Amino acid sequence: MVEATPGPLHVLACVPLAAVHRGNTLLADLQAGAPAATEFFTAGAGTSHADRTDLSEILLNQQARFGAGEAALANVRRLANPATPVVTVGQQPGLLTGPLYTVYKAITAISLARRHGGVPVFWVGADDDDRAEIDHCGLWDAHETLHTIHYPFDAGAPSMLVGDLPAGDAAEVVLAQALPLLRDLPHGGGGGSHPPRDADRQRRPWHVVRAVAQPSLHPLGAGTLRSA
Repeated sequence: MVEATPGPLHVLACVPLAAVHRGNTLLADLQAGAPAATEFFTAGAGTSHADRTDLSEILLNQQARFGAGEAALANVRRLANPATPVVTVGQQPGLLTGPLYTVYKAITAISLARRHGGVPVFWVGADDDDRAEIDHCGLWDAHETLHTIHYPFDAGAPSMLVGDLPAGDAAEVVLAQALPLLRDLPHGGGGGSHPPRDADRQRRPWHVVRAVAQPSLHPLGAGTLRSA
């Protein structure tokens, strides 16, 4: 085992961001404070008086369909109050949640919201079209061997948004590969698996925002998209 010894950090060189991200002029302009980039940001975002009532009503219907727990529904109701702080994080959908940092984002949002009396919101980028980026995940087994699991290649049309990809039989294929690996882990149940209804009950408190690509939400973001 190699142990790191704490010590002073020596800066050898400072490389301008523009020299690293040559194709990303927006990021370089933002770092430099150029008006071409900063005009996209609202100076008074913290005091915005946007009407949250429609958003809250849409999400209440959505979360009820997903069988969300009462804690999640209570948070959605609190969103209607303009004085309620909101901690927002997000990520495009990923197979079995995708990379672990996606879960860390959700945990961080929940923790910060509790600390500041706010509502945690996880924005799911279901309108992403980069299927190759999210159609696989890696799982370790009890022998520390990494296994890559793929969403079935022939499921859904190639042009589908990732939020529209079908579950059904494709999900069964994925679970058939994943569950044996998860069962063998120290907290994996020792040869057993949680019935689907138990797994659903365990994740219900996490249902804050899902399926943001649904048509009823589109008008709420139209103004932002036009400004961009």
